[in-house]
Amino acid sequence: MIMEHIDNEIQLYRGIGISFYQDEDLLSKYHIVENGSYEDCVNDTYNKIIEASKELPLQWYLLRSENRELIGFCVISKAYNFLYSFGINKRHRTNYNLTTWFVGVAGLLQNNFVCGLWAKNSRAIDFLCKNGMEIFKKEENIIHLKYN
Repeated sequence: MIMEHIDNEIQLYRGIGISFYQDEDLLSKYHIVENGSYEDCVNDTYNKIIEASKELPLQWYLLRSENRELIGFCVISKAYNFLYSFGINKRHRTNYNLTTWFVGVAGLLQNNFVCGLWAKNSRAIDFLCKNGMEIFKKEENIIHLKYN
């Protein structure tokens, strides 16, 4: 897995789009947009990242396979050791890609970071916990995780 730092909004949008592509479970169960269309969910995620980037120092990454195929995106804040958002296309969610991505993010964030996810996104929460993150706070709609 290759993590390519970007600052281009069009590239970010494409990364989000490919990560959500044909992921019916994401669209119907896990995304905050209730039973949203593909376009609704991509646009919502993109707009939230753009808005947050106005307030926080966020770094955007495209995720690429070893043969450089675009397979997803990731948004972090090195200043705040924060994993803001991520997605990997379902065809590429192999143990190798998922583990390589998590190790890469942990390295960028000095193996000490937090993440807040919508509580309904149990698939992502389970994945992060499986990789060593721990839930440290539960709110009505948000689950806070930490890794250190």
